[in-house]
Amino acid sequence: MPYPAPPVSDERDAVVTYLAQHQLYVRAALAGLPEELAGRRPLASTLTLGTLVKHLTVVQDNWLAAVLAAPALATRWTEESAASRWSAALVWGPDDTLTAAWGRFAISCEGVLDAARTADPDTPVPVHRAPWTPRDVSHWSVRWVWWHLAGELARHAGHADLIREQLDGSLSHTRLTLTEQESA
Repeated sequence: MPYPAPPVSDERDAVVTYLAQHQLYVRAALAGLPEELAGRRPLASTLTLGTLVKHLTVVQDNWLAAVLAAPALATRWTEESAASRWSAALVWGPDDTLTAAWGRFAISCEGVLDAARTADPDTPVPVHRAPWTPRDVSHWSVRWVWWHLAGELARHAGHADLIREQLDGSLSHTRLTLTEQESA
């Protein structure tokens, strides 16, 4: 998929296309990354390429659970469990590997794209209680969730791109081409 997303035919196609595009950008940021660089912090931030993949997996899984449970509240959403999963994803420990992180991310991506192809975009999704959610909103729509998730993926793909360039100077356009060749 080139940097500009291809033309879309309708709203559902747009959602799936943009989610897949930003998932690809995350994969491209780590294409060919040596294992020893996955947890390296080249900037003042605590983010690493490995923790970004872990974080985005948790984010996608949480939103997917919310969509699949809607219009009921997903059982995995408690303020404490959301904050705990979020915090754990931001640590790259000695037992973490790119292979494992990529495997979980790939499963998460597939689940999100499958749901984006089938879930009714007008279904109300109850707002879960987490430290970062508004208290004055009772629900969002599935449509809102997918666009929010596309934004989250895009923002963190940009972070990953900057971190990767700091680590080895590789450029996103080159890595995207390599990622597409690996997928073919």
